[in-house]
Amino acid sequence: MVEKKFLTVPQAAMFLGRSPRAVWHLIYLNKIPHRRLGSRVIIPADELEEFIKALPGVRVGEALETVFREKEG
Repeated sequence: MVEKKFLTVPQAAMFLGRSPRAVWHLIYLNKIPHRRLGSRVIIPADELEEFIKALPGVRVGEALETVFREKEG
């Protein structure tokens, strides 16, 4: 079976435990890795995992809270 190499925004949102709107916001801010294919946006699964590993915090939720706080501060 072939592993998925790219995620759609709704799939990435489910993976991150966030809403699709929150993921779109992170894409708009260029905070998470993504590619544009015409009008489609895809997120490389391996780059998203590396991005999460590089964030401070123990869990994905804590790491993402850091990303949102940076935006506000």
